Amino acid sequence: MEQAPPIGVILRFFLMVPFFGVLFSLFMFYSGSDMLVPHGPSAAAAVHLLFLGVIAMAMTGSLFQMLPVLAGVVIKVPTRHATAVHLLLTTGTMMLVWAFISFEPAAYALAGLLLGSAVFWLALLMLPPLLRQRDAKDTVRGMQIALASFAVAVLLALAMLYMFAQGEMSVSHEAIRASHYSFALVGWMGMLIIAVAFQVIEMFYVTPPYPGFCKKWAWAILFASLMLKMIWLIFSLPYAAVFDTFIAVTLLGFAVITFRRLSQRKRPVADATVWFWRMGMALLLLAVLGWFCYTVSGESALIPMMLVAYGGFALSVVFGMMYKIVPFLVWFHLNSQGYFDAPVMTEIISPKRAKLHVYLALMSFLFLFGSFEFDVLLPWAALAMLLSFMLLGMNLLSAANVYRRKRKSGTPMDLSAFSDMSMKS
Repeated sequence: MEQAPPIGVILRFFLMVPFFGVLFSLFMFYSGSDMLVPHGPSAAAAVHLLFLGVIAMAMTGSLFQMLPVLAGVVIKVPTRHATAVHLLLTTGTMMLVWAFISFEPAAYALAGLLLGSAVFWLALLMLPPLLRQRDAKDTVRGMQIALASFAVAVLLALAMLYMFAQGEMSVSHEAIRASHYSFALVGWMGMLIIAVAFQVIEMFYVTPPYPGFCKKWAWAILFASLMLKMIWLIFSLPYAAVFDTFIAVTLLGFAVITFRRLSQRKRPVADATVWFWRMGMALLLLAVLGWFCYTVSGESALIPMMLVAYGGFALSVVFGMMYKIVPFLVWFHLNSQGYFDAPVMTEIISPKRAKLHVYLALMSFLFLFGSFEFDVLLPWAALAMLLSFMLLGMNLLSAANVYRRKRKSGTPMDLSAFSDMSMKS
């Protein structure tokens, strides 16, 4: 309990999720079908708004909370570190999006400086204590590799931003770009979601454990495939797609096993978080299926569909985790401060409003997939996405208000007697 960071450390990152989500939705209205053109500037801006501003922001906040709880890593002065990382990540993401829209060399350079500082601050803060963990468990090992992959992805991104700022592309540009996306999407986001799932699916939903071979080998297969793929691409060696096959099969296995575990849960309640996990796994299966179809057919139109499905997978899991974590944090911090009449978790965020978010998210994904065939559906996808993030923002702010009101009007029980007893014992 004493190792947990202040609730404001986590909430500052989580509240940026609806903020960047609303910006992403408005960008969909602004750019229209241009954002569906692979490798185009609008697509690059949209991808980084979603994956950096929304998903990476939520994951960073989760790491500040989970490291002390799951790995026993104590972060000293967490508020100071969180403030610095939060500011650098927020301003760096906005500057990068502006760089993709404006093509200003100075904007690329400044975005690289801000984002590089944010990620390496995070890596230097969290990786050394994580690596010092003896007998690291599966989840901790996954966090180690995910953070290391994030650092590699940013190094590759810095190389590309340098080329953009100079206005000259290296002959290895395509290899660096493909490796950057692989380490960011699979090494950082995919591995962190898998690592967290190994812990929270079993704990929150009371399911049978994941198979031992899955926990033991998933990291090794994914990380080795990513490293070898990068080497193969940079040196233009043949059959680099073999490593994508290993990655795709591993992700496929994870999605199937997670579906199976959710169906075997001993708590039969199907709240919004369960549906977000199911939606995420369905979208991951769709992304992997799209990759297999692309490999066979070579149809480039499948690339944005795969990216949308993979983004939807990560986004759905993030939504599901936030609806578990935020009510728990409000209840936990109020109780630990002596407010034993704190509202229960279902009173902090309304289950009905959380389920409404599930429907809005599902509609946005369906409209978005439909827009690949019918352009007229894209504004509807943007509208559903906008409402989805606005509702998430309202739910998070209402939870924060519950915490603030209780702190302001409630009377905590004096816990000093318990502290004295603990010291004497």
